[in-house]
Amino acid sequence: MQNYQTAGPRKTTAIVFMITLLAMSTVSFISSIIQSSMLAGLEGNAPYSVMTDATALVVLFQSMANMLWVLAFIGFVIAFLMWLNRSYKNMLAADIQGLMHSPGWTVGWYFIPFANLVKPYVVMKETYLASIYADTPNWKGQKPPRLLPIWWVLFILGNIISSTNASSSFETVRDYQVDAVVVMISEPMTIVSGILLLIIMNRITKSQNNKLKPLSKTS
Repeated sequence: MQNYQTAGPRKTTAIVFMITLLAMSTVSFISSIIQSSMLAGLEGNAPYSVMTDATALVVLFQSMANMLWVLAFIGFVIAFLMWLNRSYKNMLAADIQGLMHSPGWTVGWYFIPFANLVKPYVVMKETYLASIYADTPNWKGQKPPRLLPIWWVLFILGNIISSTNASSSFETVRDYQVDAVVVMISEPMTIVSGILLLIIMNRITKSQNNKLKPLSKTS
């Protein structure tokens, strides 16, 4: 049988990385607006070398912000998946009935193509309901809050949109113009979904400590 261990420290680590991500996404969003306005008067088919030094500096800044974002994202993914795995184990420690997954697959579904468009949400929904309504006999019959599907839809859409320009050669002004537009559309989705995820994680961890811990064997 699993032992209960609070997922609080893992949540805190994930929050630190998420706050960094949100900050970098905000910077990237603002930078993309500046980049778009500076490129607006240039011919799209012209080579990127026609950009002024100031415009090139903004583009360079945007690239550096993107690299820092990627590093923070990797750190967050690791911390988040460790938190999710621990949270699911805690439900087993509390002997919650009707769970449909295993701690390993709470992580594994994120790496299975196509299935990762749906199954991670199903796992998060199950984790949320079983944690929040642990003292309710029919926890499966409870409705998830709207923030749960909104979080997932924004996360998926943001990732799809941000990847549309991933194969660009960035040889012409238009390439950078399109990139700026992609960022201006995708980053707000990323920011809102990130904030919602922090709320979800906090609710789950708080509820587990209040409701599941008394039912569980601790280590």
